[in-house]
Amino acid sequence: MNTDGMRVLSKPRTQFLLLVLIVLALLWLGTLFHFNDQPWIAFFRGIPFPISATLFVLSYVGVTFFIWFAKDLLKVIGAVVFGPYWSTLFIWLAELMNALVFFHMSRRLGRAFIEEKFKIRKDHVEKAEKGGGVWHIFVLRTVPLVPYRILDLAYGLTSVPFRRYVIVSAVAMPIRIFWLQFIAAGIGSAIFDQTQIMAYFAKHLLVLRLSFLYLVLSIAAAFFLNKKLK
Repeated sequence: MNTDGMRVLSKPRTQFLLLVLIVLALLWLGTLFHFNDQPWIAFFRGIPFPISATLFVLSYVGVTFFIWFAKDLLKVIGAVVFGPYWSTLFIWLAELMNALVFFHMSRRLGRAFIEEKFKIRKDHVEKAEKGGGVWHIFVLRTVPLVPYRILDLAYGLTSVPFRRYVIVSAVAMPIRIFWLQFIAAGIGSAIFDQTQIMAYFAKHLLVLRLSFLYLVLSIAAAFFLNKKLK
């Protein structure tokens, strides 16, 4: 690549535009693919556990990088094949790898533009770091309605240190992941059928009550956090 091309790519505005295009392209790719979970389940069940576990983690990282919406299907596949406990561990590892990739991609391509565009000063950086404290990251990582990808990309644009972000994320994620994997393991592939979900909760009222409590507490914590940051 010539010098002019390198100079253009080094500009914060160009890098940020590249980040936006990558995100839009990945979202678009997700609309083109439709997966059938049964071949995946048969494949992972047909090979030894250590190999299937490794391939599942790698598949989760690789496939969900390009096709974001595939993560829901892979979570169900993991729950059916490995059960709620092992699948929680594998998805936890995969999500940490994804956090590494998306956080640094966002920081590398978007951070300089944000600093330039909004003329960020030292006091702004200090305020951002305060808003990216341990408690704040922990709460947002446990709220089921907040996608992990959005958090990874958003925190990459801030001044929050990656080490803090990934350590708090590692501690917070098992709560949310296990809750989803436990339900997915109980319902199985039928989890995308609303009727089957209702039938499952009708038979497992304790799970329903605990799920409702978890949702209420996590949303309330996020609401309180939003009020505190204003």
